[in-house]
This record gives sequence, C-alpha cells and structure tokens, in this order.
Amino acid sequence: MISKRFQSFLLLSSLLISKPVFCEMPQRINFSTPSSSNSKTTNQPSGRNTNPGNMSNPGNAGTNNSSLNKFRDKYAQLKNQSVDDGTITQMASSESDLIPYAFPGIVGFKDGRLVGSDHLLNLSDHISVFAEISLPDNQKAPVTAKEIEERVREIFQKNNIVPRSDASAGKPNLPFFHILVFVFSIPEGYIYNVSGRLFEEVTLPRINLPDGLTMQAITWDREGLRASSKQTFKDELFESVDETVNSFIERFKFFSNIKATQQNN
Repeated sequence: MISKRFQSFLLLSSLLISKPVFCEMPQRINFSTPSSSNSKTTNQPSGRNTNPGNMSNPGNAGTNNSSLNKFRDKYAQLKNQSVDDGTITQMASSESDLIPYAFPGIVGFKDGRLVGSDHLLNLSDHISVFAEISLPDNQKAPVTAKEIEERVREIFQKNNIVPRSDASAGKPNLPFFHILVFVFSIPEGYIYNVSGRLFEEVTLPRINLPDGLTMQAITWDREGLRASSKQTFKDELFESVDETVNSFIERFKFFSNIKATQQNN
C-alpha cells in the first residue's frame, strides 16, 4: 500500500520525467541584501526549489547584517496589516485572485500581492532531530534514516545547536527538525525529494486545548526534487541534506544576530 503523501511525490516525479514544471510563486520578503555583487535575488520563496528541471541548485535565503527594525519600517505601510514586534499579524483584502503565500512564516500585502518570509526570532538552540525515508514497499534505498540523523546532528553541533529539545516532562520534544526523504527508483537511477521542516508548538485562537495536549505546526521548511545515477545517489543525497540543513542554520544564525543586537541596544 502506497501512502497518500508518496502518491503525491510520484505525481511530481512523473512530471519531472516528462518535462520541467515551472511554478509562479508569491514574492518572498528578503530580510537581507546580496552579500556580493555576484549574488542574485529571486522572487521565488527560498524555502523550496520550485523548478524541478534545475535539480542541482536549490535557492538559498542569503545573509546580511540588516536589522529587524529596518524590515518593520519598510513594510509597516502594507495594506490591511498590523505589525507587532516585527511580525505581520493581520491580513485582510477584498482581492479574490491573489496567489496564496503557501509557505510557513509571516505574510502581508505589498503592491496588491502577498509577500512573506520565515521568522525564526527567539528560536531555542535546543532542537531535536528526526529523519525519515519513504519509498515503495518493493524498493530499497542504499542509505538509512539513522545515517541522515547522525549527519544532521553533527552539523547542528558544529553550529552550536544542541540536537535535543529542552521540553519539560510530559511535553512533546519540540522544537524538532525533520528531514523527510522520498525516494523512487528508475532505470537510470533515483528520483528523490529532500524536505527539511522545523516543527514548533503553536497556539491557535480557535482552539482551547486541555492540559496534556499540544498543537504543533511547521514553521520553516525547504525542499527540492532531484535525480541522480545509482552510483552517485548516496553522495548526492547527503549533499542535498547538507544544503537543506545549512540553509536552516543560515537563517537561524541570522535571527540569532538580530536578537543579540536587540539585547545590546
């Protein structure tokens, strides 16, 4: 039996095999500017590689030294929004043909369209790690979830992130970083998708949860669909995992620097 989420992956794979698919995405607010004259910006959200035809170079979030206050000042006049501590907290419009910003993070309006970004301010430096590989029942992958978990933990530790949550007793291990890998074998090699997702505890105003229950949600993600030969699959998969994790690390450090600047002022 193939799960529903793997059926979705197979659909993406079939599109990739037949021809590249290009998706127009809502604009992403960049907290930063390019770090060099050779850097390029994109209007596609950096959380996902939306061009399956270019599988070797997923987008990245970029780095900079700008402050959160600059972001607040720049977007404080967005239509139908309120800004509280750097987060766009309200969104309303009579527009019926807007493309949704279908990524975790903060959203608002600019020039009649939705814009958004991730927001990792005040994220704990204790983050659990969990890896999962999903593939058809009759196929095997030359890599294990344990290998991927160990690789992610090593990257976290090198960047001063403790790969375990500091949740109290009786609470789920949040936040946690989830690497989900879909793998499908084809005669030429493998098609695979690497997704990195941060899960955190969230509060929804529509729900009053009783004691002992926690609402969790994805607050950051990045994914990319790729293909490789059987000979290079493991190395290229590890490279994809590293890129995904390092993209998260880059954003984590960016917001950590903002927090440090705020505390020093």
